[in-house]
Amino acid sequence: MNTDTVSSEQILAMLVTLGIAFLLPVLLWIFAMRKEKRLSTAVIAGAFGFIVPQMLIRLPLLQVLSAQSDWVYFISTNQLFVVIFFPLTAALFETAGRLVVLGKVLRNRLSFNTAYGAGIGHGGAESIGLIGLTYINNIVISFMINSGRLPDVAGMDATVKALTQTEPSMFLMAGIERAMVIPLHIALSVLLGLYLTRNRLLLGTLLCVSIHFAVDFGVVLLQMQQLSIWLIEGFLLIVAVFSIWLILFMKKRFILREMPKDEAETALEEGY
Repeated sequence: MNTDTVSSEQILAMLVTLGIAFLLPVLLWIFAMRKEKRLSTAVIAGAFGFIVPQMLIRLPLLQVLSAQSDWVYFISTNQLFVVIFFPLTAALFETAGRLVVLGKVLRNRLSFNTAYGAGIGHGGAESIGLIGLTYINNIVISFMINSGRLPDVAGMDATVKALTQTEPSMFLMAGIERAMVIPLHIALSVLLGLYLTRNRLLLGTLLCVSIHFAVDFGVVLLQMQQLSIWLIEGFLLIVAVFSIWLILFMKKRFILREMPKDEAETALEEGY
């Protein structure tokens, strides 16, 4: 592999991942809309249920911590803490976002369809916000490297090294992971929605946090053991299959199967 430029195979792998990151959530949204045309509110609300707690609160806080030398030293010498802290905070913040969306914003319209739509929005926001935007940046920098137009900016050497020396398959894995993680986000939203309809908030929240934590914990633990990427992807494939089964299993247990009409739609039908 030429380490001076980004190969066409690497760029193609990045483009495929970019396509998955953006298109998969959109296609799921469109497919869901074919069955329930009033699902957009739930999808958009679900997206904000990820963006606000994760991208606007948790990640900026972690960036502030990462600039503290004491914090960097602490996590570098306490692997057990790292394995627990990062997955647990992700599970807590994202579950809090789900609770606000399903328990407040969509409370009067809560059904399987709204919970499903919120899950698409949640997983789609993560896919686009964390992977899609990152890969747009990677592709732009890659073309700048190949054309010799990359500005001489401090700290850019590490980025150039990562883009030029990473195997194409590794870039592709990020897209494959999105395809396997989005079902988990949908399942967690549906799970929490189901327990909210049964007025079992505490149990639903604990289950949602526990499952989310267990999956993230498993991935971080496997990564820290420096095991094969294929083992990690295999683990996520099992999670995806389980998530799809869980969604179908819970769908039959919702009291409300259809998405209730909002007040504006009801008033319009009644001639107000």
